[in-house]
Amino acid sequence: SGDDIDDVVKEVLCDKEFGRDRLLGSFSSISIGRIICQLAHFFSIYLKMCREVGEQVLVAVPTGACGHIVAGTIATKMGLPLKFLVATNVNDTVARTIEEGVVDTRKEVISTYASAMDGSFPYNLERLLYYHANESAPLAAGRLLHEQMSQLTSQGHLQVEAHQLRSLQSQIWSESVSQDDILQIGR
Repeated sequence: SGDDIDDVVKEVLCDKEFGRDRLLGSFSSISIGRIICQLAHFFSIYLKMCREVGEQVLVAVPTGACGHIVAGTIATKMGLPLKFLVATNVNDTVARTIEEGVVDTRKEVISTYASAMDGSFPYNLERLLYYHANESAPLAAGRLLHEQMSQLTSQGHLQVEAHQLRSLQSQIWSESVSQDDILQIGR
């Protein structure tokens, strides 16, 4: 699955000593640099879709690694009035997180036609949880996220805090589609 390479890339990029000696970087959506560039998409979409500034716009975002939805979330933190419909395939970690507040990486990853979505833990889901942890207290949000990621690593699952789930659900709806749906849409 996509998790196999993502885990290795993340581990290498987080190894400061290894990276310092080799000047490593990435422009995949594991990099905050790419997410910052993706912010422009949401401002462009907003200006094309709204009839007047201030109007709320619903944006559909197919998601694999959650990079675009994190960029959209940052755009809302900057004041853009957006809501999101996130679409996933049967590897529905993001949908289950938003709908139920459960992150479970123990579920088997199924190979699908939408292979960019084939993973048990989209690496930007961690950022999404952070941005919905506690806007007014970034250090507390960071501590909570650290605890959550430690639990996820050791146990393979976690229950999102009630305030995180309320925040996620106030901004994001989710839908997961089957293999048959993907074939129909692609025709």
